[in-house]
Amino acid sequence: MDNYIRVNGVTMKPGTPVYVCDRDDPNYDAGGTIVSQQSGTYTVQFGKSRSTRRGYSIDQIMPSDTDTAEARQWRASRQLKVFLCHGFEDKPAVRELYRLLRNADMQPWLDEEDIKPGQDWDQAIRDAVKACHIVLVILSSRSVTKEGYVQKEIRFALERAEEMPEDRVYIIPAMIEPCPIPRRLAKWQAMSLFAEGGRDRLLAELRDLADARFNKKE
Repeated sequence: MDNYIRVNGVTMKPGTPVYVCDRDDPNYDAGGTIVSQQSGTYTVQFGKSRSTRRGYSIDQIMPSDTDTAEARQWRASRQLKVFLCHGFEDKPAVRELYRLLRNADMQPWLDEEDIKPGQDWDQAIRDAVKACHIVLVILSSRSVTKEGYVQKEIRFALERAEEMPEDRVYIIPAMIEPCPIPRRLAKWQAMSLFAEGGRDRLLAELRDLADARFNKKE
């Protein structure tokens, strides 16, 4: 498998169903199966005609079935995991943000969605903070002045941040309304989600972080 490239989670090896995605090729949009791969080029056998053509590059063919267990697992392993640190009062806005990130093919973590019945919720939150790539600290005029578990979550994240390389983006303060930035979060550039285009900028930033983390070829 080490010699095979993956495209959208599918290992491009002999037997893999594909279709040609090069408009300059006479077999454009024709379905076929990879017969062999050698020196970075592929031989594809086409449909009922059983005709074959050699010399396709990886840029000229695409997998035709990306809904396999292997492909889903591979894609899940390359999704950015985002912990949503927030106060209870901000749940409605955080739920919207959770859906936004899910629809953007990321893995947000939200207590009411991801803590299973009977699970130790304190340990679950600690484990989630440790496992996530990004901690998004949702700030509002309510959460910045609130005592309670949200402050504990922030402390978990700060402790984890101490273990990260200095240039690693890990904590992102995100304001859902105008509010002061807590002093212990002030060292990190905050984002204003309430501003025009704020959520789009957040998604763009997270996608850039995901690309930087997962852009290694396999």
